[in-house]
Amino acid sequence: MAGNPNTPRIIAAILGVIFFALVGAFVMMAMVSRDEVRMNAIGPLGKAPGVERGGVRFAGTLHVWEVSGSIGIDQHGHAHLSADFRGPSAQPPNPDFPLSAAFIRPDSDAEPIPAAMRRVGRGSYRGSAALPGDGPWLLRLTVPEVTGVLAFTADP
Repeated sequence: MAGNPNTPRIIAAILGVIFFALVGAFVMMAMVSRDEVRMNAIGPLGKAPGVERGGVRFAGTLHVWEVSGSIGIDQHGHAHLSADFRGPSAQPPNPDFPLSAAFIRPDSDAEPIPAAMRRVGRGSYRGSAALPGDGPWLLRLTVPEVTGVLAFTADP
């Protein structure tokens, strides 16, 4: 093939196809948004009245919203969820912000346990749900276009 006068054209065509495939892949990555993101545990929530079993503090970014919050578990196994949202210019969401939360056992096919979220201030929301057992749990916090997932453990 070294003596073929079309060799440079064939090599250029192959490199061109690879180049355009890579450019296309990068453009698609920018256009396709993930609909589920992981939120990070940033530390423990100490035991106190109303959170006798402790809990976890968390933070993350859900679409354009910076969220920080906590999950505290009381002596009866109720998980108390708080979440504060701020937009790109530190603005809170509108009062009709569609937000939902649910707790799920990662090792079970059981139905999610919803935590009805209510607005308690500018960008601040609270909710609770009874967790039927100790061990590993997932919090799924859903806002428009994305769901944040936080793994945590309910200690006995």
